[in-house]
Amino acid sequence: MAIDQDIAAIRQAMYGKDVREAIAHGIEQCYSDVTTSKTSAEDATANATQAASSANTAAANANQKAQAADTAATNANQKAQAADTAAKTIDTKVETKVSESVGSIVLVQDTQPTEEDNKIWIKPESEEYKVPTWEEFQELSAKVDELMQKVN
Repeated sequence: MAIDQDIAAIRQAMYGKDVREAIAHGIEQCYSDVTTSKTSAEDATANATQAASSANTAAANANQKAQAADTAATNANQKAQAADTAAKTIDTKVETKVSESVGSIVLVQDTQPTEEDNKIWIKPESEEYKVPTWEEFQELSAKVDELMQKVN
């Protein structure tokens, strides 16, 4: 019986015995409803606590992953800067070595190939120049490759 029905039974009962029974039944119904509500509230509290704990764990894990990603990005940036610096250093050293050997280098379109394969003709700016031999060129190329390996 619903609480409204219990209240109506109390009000309409004519005999003391019927009134007492209606009152007792109404109290039992209230107790049953409160107990059920309390159990539901406790279950909801336990579920909410567990969900909050899971959310906190997920947030902590996400924070750790974000920090790891930030560290990796910082490391990658540092390595890229180091590679850029090394490449600039290599460029400077190659330009210096070539400049010491042959003077200035002209664009490929301003050069002409020699009759021998695998050689480059470099147009000098003056009559005083030294064109590297094929062996010197290979040695310089090997040094550049070695420096590039160190950078990578």
